[in-house]
Amino acid sequence: MECEIASYHVESYNYLADTGIKLAALDVPAIKFRTLNGENTEIKFVDAQLGKPSIGSSKASMQIDRIPIFPAECRQRGLTYRAPLNIRLGVLTN
Repeated sequence: MECEIASYHVESYNYLADTGIKLAALDVPAIKFRTLNGENTEIKFVDAQLGKPSIGSSKASMQIDRIPIFPAECRQRGLTYRAPLNIRLGVLTN
């Protein structure tokens, strides 16, 4: 019988990355303000997605030649387990 001590942490992270980030972004209240020309404007989060951690090109915008990386390898190599966070905003004016 194999003991999965870290499984709770892995499942928790996976939930955060797959579902929690979007729910947290949607929970942030919209910012409402009036522009200099008198238009009412509202900005709110519409979507948020956490990408997969990877290594490769030093340019963050390049997705070519990216290799997936896992937490154990990051610890061994002294790297961070960072991933891109993509956010979509909605802007309403009237």
